[in-house]
Amino acid sequence: MKQVGKKAEEQEKEAMRRREGTVAFRMREHRIVLAGGIFTVLFAFFILAMGMEYPASGSNKVLFYIEVCALAAVGILGCVRGLFRGLSVDEMNMCYVNWRGRKKNFSLDDIGYCKVGLSNGRDDIMLYDLLGKRLCKLEFSMKGSGELLQYLLDNQIRIEWKSSLKRSVSMPVTEALLRETAICQEEVSKYTEELYGRVQALLQDWEKQNKSFGAYWEFGYGEFSGVQLEGKENLWNRRETLPETKEELPEVYECILEAYLKKDNEYVLDRKNEVVCILIPYLVRGYSYQVGERLRLRKMNEDVVLDWVKTQLEQLTQILPKRKYHTEPLVLKHELRKNAGIRSQVENKADVQKKEKANILDVSDVLQ
Repeated sequence: MKQVGKKAEEQEKEAMRRREGTVAFRMREHRIVLAGGIFTVLFAFFILAMGMEYPASGSNKVLFYIEVCALAAVGILGCVRGLFRGLSVDEMNMCYVNWRGRKKNFSLDDIGYCKVGLSNGRDDIMLYDLLGKRLCKLEFSMKGSGELLQYLLDNQIRIEWKSSLKRSVSMPVTEALLRETAICQEEVSKYTEELYGRVQALLQDWEKQNKSFGAYWEFGYGEFSGVQLEGKENLWNRRETLPETKEELPEVYECILEAYLKKDNEYVLDRKNEVVCILIPYLVRGYSYQVGERLRLRKMNEDVVLDWVKTQLEQLTQILPKRKYHTEPLVLKHELRKNAGIRSQVENKADVQKKEKANILDVSDVLQ
């Protein structure tokens, strides 16, 4: 109960810092590192006790004690690493503690650039000063690594990495994060409109190449606030969506590109009764890690989005003929839109008038 209360208190403090626009977090080893170190030390003592209690005849005692000491040393190293190693960030001030407990203090202004290892089994984040001297080395496996990368990105620290040669689904999520950019909420409409056309071309091309399936795509953008997203993992069950006419985005906002496969006006489902769909978060607005900034709207790189769509379409082309699917006349409970972002009532009325004029022209063409 005390641990639950302490965790809730820490989350409340973190939420308060976010609301106030302050940045403070800690990157550290996962508890499994400390637990593994403790287990290794206890196991070494167990082996030592068993060896002393039941000594093997003709065994080399010196070699036995060396092996036990080496095992204990590895366990102690894990304990020390789990207890001390990490990076604390408080606004612009940073404090790195290595596995030996030695501290190194530096500020955001001291960081020249960051190198990130994404390929060849590498898992490291290395910070360098303005002269190219290494400040510290950390790993993605550490708790808080995502926060550190977002902190560096939001504060415009140059990050170098070798691009993954693999495509989309195989691309590390970290690389997709590194390709994100910050935009203003006034730019959302422009970017979503451009991406919609490019995705539409991909989906239509897939439909032409796979006419034998007799299937087509229903797609668009779903817009949600943080309250609407909370505790709802399945987009299909989300009934509420943001109003189309809005002059301000909510503080926590997410725009998701959604595409649902349909046949004969019914949705395609697999054997697990899950809808066949493509869901990609395109725009996310949340709390910023930039010092002095409270909120930030982040946009995923369009090439990454299109590459993900391409790969999922390629996979579906191979999978659909091999597996059993069925259709059901379901109803999507939230609205899919061709555009997203802030939209005033005046703009909405203008669009309605354009649609009405287009309908009138269509009718007149038919009459002629």
